[in-house]
Amino acid sequence: MSVPRLLPYGQTPFDKVKKRNGDSALLSFSAGRDALAAALALREHYEEVVPFYMYLVPGLTFVEESLDYYERKLFGRPVLRVPHPSFLRWTKMHLFSDPVKAAIVDEREIPLLSFTDLEVMVRQEEDLDPDCLVATGVRAEDGPIRMMALRKYGPITLSKKKWHPIWDWSKTEVVHAIAKAGLKLSGEYAWMKRSFDGIHVGYLAPIKQNAPADNQKILDWFPFVEAEVWRHERAGLL
Repeated sequence: MSVPRLLPYGQTPFDKVKKRNGDSALLSFSAGRDALAAALALREHYEEVVPFYMYLVPGLTFVEESLDYYERKLFGRPVLRVPHPSFLRWTKMHLFSDPVKAAIVDEREIPLLSFTDLEVMVRQEEDLDPDCLVATGVRAEDGPIRMMALRKYGPITLSKKKWHPIWDWSKTEVVHAIAKAGLKLSGEYAWMKRSFDGIHVGYLAPIKQNAPADNQKILDWFPFVEAEVWRHERAGLL
């Protein structure tokens, strides 16, 4: 049974992008629900989907377990791990740090890389064309501002070398595509509404409760982030 399209205002021009990208599609893969749907859409049009994951905290077990699962069940190849620009910025700026860790960081030359910088490096690492567009799981239904922008400018941004293959998909279509492919969601969906996306209490509290070893890994990098959870607990908000 087909799923009704809730946003009937256009289709992503896969053929147009493929003329630029060739037979390989580069995907910024967050391991979230929309990223899975984007990977499945790309798989229908490309011989190879080349995924890369930008980590906010290195080596979290629940993240690595999900990436290992998708390497085997979805991509049939490794997912390249690269640092998220936010991780580099947080570390460089001593976010939730302590004096000892701050001193160690100051002795190192940690670069502040942009998304564009990292995407250039990924293309080089994967031996892709320098002009290869990066696909994302961005959808218009994510919010009114995003919807207005996508309706106005479309799903391809050549200046940023980005495109959004499922820009006009509804959440129903996303869920249906994942179920049809027989894939399971990443592990953190059992504790929170979306995939891990930042070191704030909405993610930290569920991780502390459900993945204590990973919570400790976060504290190893950002020792005082525990205060973010503590102040919500103290106020009775958790």
